[in-house]
Amino acid sequence: GINPLSAWSFLGRSRGIGFLVASQCYSLISPALRNNVDNLVCFGSSGEDALAIGRHLNLTPMQTAVLPRLETGEVVAFCRSSHWLKPVFGRVPFIE
Repeated sequence: GINPLSAWSFLGRSRGIGFLVASQCYSLISPALRNNVDNLVCFGSSGEDALAIGRHLNLTPMQTAVLPRLETGEVVAFCRSSHWLKPVFGRVPFIE
């Protein structure tokens, strides 16, 4: 019952190959694929997506509440590594 994309991600990860998966709805990405993707970039979400991302990143309820209110140019990023253990918030300034 695992889809081919999840299998490729799992096999690629074991060989040091990374994948970037993008979706408008985080909650529609299979749990098997979510658990084998090392990088997550969130530009905003709402409802079930915010809750699913909060659970996946072990965010507090206050941190999860920020996700639906991200403005243009703001991002929450998480990259699994020994250097960055927690998600990071960033803002890209507008060029005037």
